[in-house]
Amino acid sequence: MPSGARDLSSTTGSTAWRSFADLANDSRASSKSSRMRTKSKGLPSLPPIVPVHSFDQILHSAQQRAARRRARERKEKDNDLMQLPFLDLSLAHRHTIKGYRTFLAVVEHVHGKEEERSEARRRKAEEEQKKAEEIARMTRLTLLATSALTEKNEEDVLTSSAISKHVVKDRIMTQEQKRKQEDETIKAAEIEREKDPEEVAEILKPPDFPAIIDRLNSDPISGFSDRELERIEEQFQVYKTPGQSDVHADRLYELLASLGYTTIEEEMIRKIMSEVTRYSSLDLSELISFLARYAHFEQATIRKSFHEFDTDESGELSTGEVQAVLKAMGCSPFKGTLQRLIDAVDDDSSGTLDFNEFISLLLVYRQTDGFSHKEIRQMYRTFCRFAVVDNNVKKVPQYRLTTALIFEFGAQAADLARQLAKQDGRSMRRAKSLWMMASSRRTSLNGTEKSGSGSLTFRQFVTWSRRMKEGEINEYVRQFQRFDQSQDGVLDRSEVKQVLKKMGYMPLRSNIQDLFQAVDADGDGTVNLEEYLEMMDYFKRWDGFTGAEAAELSAVFKRHANMDGEISTMQIMDILRASGRSTSLRKIQQLVAKVDVDETHSLDFKEFLRLMRLLREEELGQARQAFMLTLKDILPKEDFVALDPDDENVAIPRERLQLPVRLLELQTDMVELQGLADRYAIDAALDFDSFVNLVDHLRRNRQARKKKQASFEDSEVTSLQSKFSFVDRDGSGEIDRDEIPRLLKPMGMELKSKDDQRRLMALIADARRWAAECGVPQEECGKHGTAIVRFPVFLFMCRLLQREKEAKALAEEEEEARILGFAEVQVKKLHSKFCFWVARMQEETEASESQDGQDFNLTLSVDGFGKLCEHINPRLSSEEIQDITAALPKLHDFPTIRTEAHVEELMKVAEEEEETEAVEEELLPEVQQVSFPLFVRSMKWMLERNLGQMQDAFKL
Repeated sequence: MPSGARDLSSTTGSTAWRSFADLANDSRASSKSSRMRTKSKGLPSLPPIVPVHSFDQILHSAQQRAARRRARERKEKDNDLMQLPFLDLSLAHRHTIKGYRTFLAVVEHVHGKEEERSEARRRKAEEEQKKAEEIARMTRLTLLATSALTEKNEEDVLTSSAISKHVVKDRIMTQEQKRKQEDETIKAAEIEREKDPEEVAEILKPPDFPAIIDRLNSDPISGFSDRELERIEEQFQVYKTPGQSDVHADRLYELLASLGYTTIEEEMIRKIMSEVTRYSSLDLSELISFLARYAHFEQATIRKSFHEFDTDESGELSTGEVQAVLKAMGCSPFKGTLQRLIDAVDDDSSGTLDFNEFISLLLVYRQTDGFSHKEIRQMYRTFCRFAVVDNNVKKVPQYRLTTALIFEFGAQAADLARQLAKQDGRSMRRAKSLWMMASSRRTSLNGTEKSGSGSLTFRQFVTWSRRMKEGEINEYVRQFQRFDQSQDGVLDRSEVKQVLKKMGYMPLRSNIQDLFQAVDADGDGTVNLEEYLEMMDYFKRWDGFTGAEAAELSAVFKRHANMDGEISTMQIMDILRASGRSTSLRKIQQLVAKVDVDETHSLDFKEFLRLMRLLREEELGQARQAFMLTLKDILPKEDFVALDPDDENVAIPRERLQLPVRLLELQTDMVELQGLADRYAIDAALDFDSFVNLVDHLRRNRQARKKKQASFEDSEVTSLQSKFSFVDRDGSGEIDRDEIPRLLKPMGMELKSKDDQRRLMALIADARRWAAECGVPQEECGKHGTAIVRFPVFLFMCRLLQREKEAKALAEEEEEARILGFAEVQVKKLHSKFCFWVARMQEETEASESQDGQDFNLTLSVDGFGKLCEHINPRLSSEEIQDITAALPKLHDFPTIRTEAHVEELMKVAEEEEETEAVEEELLPEVQQVSFPLFVRSMKWMLERNLGQMQDAFKL
């Protein structure tokens, strides 16, 4: 195309474009005025007109930008050359010696500048490389710190090696072995986490250290990194309100925790929330703005805490300073757990932590609230026991929180659990501790009540457990200060003994010795505050038993526990009888109800320990009573009145031991008693601890003898011996298959079929095996596979038959409840409540237990039944309780319920008109005792009539 044509075309195009642009501007002006008019009328505005550039204009604009860039580069080069004021740059282009020298100077200057720029780039690359290596190192240390919490008693991952002190090769090999061990530890922890449920894995997963340290070291106000924005968007999708595109203010606490924020304060959340929006929810852009401000606050808070305790301004914290920082943040760290974490993140074993190492420790500690992985998994099992499913999410209702905490921390912490559960949730949100999460009963950030607020997620339950642990520690500190009578900052053995007595225990010297061996590291016979806290944790873990005693009980429990790690009421009775204790189903049911916190009618190991502790305290109480009665008989009246019961120097003479032994009903002879007195007496007298050791020895001898007679009392053995001798006409001491039926028929076992005969042979085999385990000589056990039975085996056969009857009676009690329509969980809870109430009423009335050995079922008086109904449903009025009591005769007289048709007939009988009540009362006998089946019938009757809104009460 000719140049003139090109110019004309260009001119024409530009003129046309200007005309088009003028039209577009006029159109936008008219459109703006139109939008102003339509806006007032409520009509939608027209979209703006966007001009479209031609190709020539786009090309011309690009060429102009390139020209400006080249001019800017030339100017920068000239500015560099102008820094040589002694040179005339015009001479550099002349073919002269002076011009050549000028040219060389210019070249040297430009090359020097390039070297400076290369050096700057090299330094920047080295800094980035060091930063990446530091992040990789701290990420690895964070994984190691997380792995260090896999077990509470796990050995430290990082240990110093003596081999590394010899030669370089050995040192390198040691480092390789050390790294291999670290890799194995990290991998093992990862494999364990893969087996965990989602809620547990979320808490146990290692923190994202690179992302968090990048956030702490950057300026969040200027904007987050792309990686952090991705994490924010991911959590936004998790916590946003279903069906909406925003996050409610009540979810910000959990969102901050999930992003790894270590300092979470509700007051600051409210403040920043009010600065970002005036609404109660945030969209994504508002959430990013909120997090930028909060990240700035977190940076200032953590660095301030770090520098405040870095007194020597070395940029590092010692172990003591780390502990002080955590305490200032509101956490009382466990010494063992904290030391394992410090050893894990202290890569150079210097005993100090720099800022990054401190952040790593803080993140790991914050992730699990200071608990080990084993403790977190145990908490989840407790959480699942009391949780209900709400919108496919497990949550613990608020009304179950107290029971759940007592189950987790033991009956010793019951008062503290009740106290914490009653506190207002707002007090916890006001706390500035990073460990205290919002409670289940929360109000929203705008002051209104949050919907569905009466339950806790697993993360919240873990935080409540941390708060419970903090409360325990605070209580221990107060105890320490109260009993530190000498005000020297330590407690001796006598002071520790007084503390344990105040807690409701009766400690012996063996218990105190075991405690001091476990925690008194320096062996000075005293414990400081930190050692005292460890001592209380050790004492509570084994519920007052020594380590050896607890290990023995643990082995017994594991032999009988099911797949869920629990033992039933019948198994507990087997354990006690196998140890030589004489007990009945009635007493076992009451004991189980006292310690069955979750009301499942079965016990886990902690509950089993508590039951054994109750039995032990009962034995010690009996020994104490016999000891004091003996002193009362020995001492003059005025001396006995002035006697201090806690005085360890109080003792009874060895020649007066017959009286307390007789009071405890321990059968022995003078030879055995004098031998034991020689063994345990101190200066011809026995103090209380020595007396308990003597009594325990006699009990062990008695229990060993009773084990061989199937834990029957001597009177029962005599009765069974007479029955056995009556059948054993020839006096051979043996009975055969033909004689056994006559002996077993009165016990309810008849041999009418081959199945009965097979059952008999199985019974004999089980009795022989049990007798051999209990120490019966082999010749007394007889030959296996034969039907010839000697008397010791016959005793164990009788015990097994009695156990069958007891198990049948227990099953029949609960079977009728299931037919009445109660779920399995409700049956167990009702049975546990009933047994517990029977035990409580007997303690109040000091009623004695029936020991006839035939009546296996517990019963409750009518008055106690009314109190139990009022306990289950406090909304029942006195008139309604009278109606329930009046209906008992009709409910009791109804035949055994076998089918659902029987249930309908029972309800019809209970709903008869009032005019027939007088006649029925004359015909039906008055009910004196309420059994569990009758109790369940009355519950069903109340549910059908909904007395006192009973249906709502049962939902809880």
